[in-house]
Amino acid sequence: MQQIFIEGRLTKDPEIKTGTNKEGKEFTLMSFSVAYDTKTSSGVDADGKPIYVNYANVQSWSKNLIDYLQPHLKKGRPVMVIGEPVQNQYTDTEGHKKVALRIAAERILLTELPKKAVATEEAPAQA
Repeated sequence: MQQIFIEGRLTKDPEIKTGTNKEGKEFTLMSFSVAYDTKTSSGVDADGKPIYVNYANVQSWSKNLIDYLQPHLKKGRPVMVIGEPVQNQYTDTEGHKKVALRIAAERILLTELPKKAVATEEAPAQA
């Protein structure tokens, strides 16, 4: 099994979907994107400066992981995602064949504590 490690920041709050599959089992799905830095340019901005950022789409089907992390995952939050790369092939509405890569998250690590949760010598950590 291949694994991908991506460290970056959430581009928006995660989307949570719940439902029932074809076998009648309930499921919960969490989806979000992570922006991460790269060594090579992915284009140029409006001023013609190179952009060194890419985006990874992430999904988690683990209800335990979702329940634990959802309150902490907000836009801009730094995370490390560890998971399996999954390639989806589809045809868009205009009939063009497309390929999308996403990460099926096995672990999601919070890589930075919120400022109010960090203790200093002068002030204890806030809960």
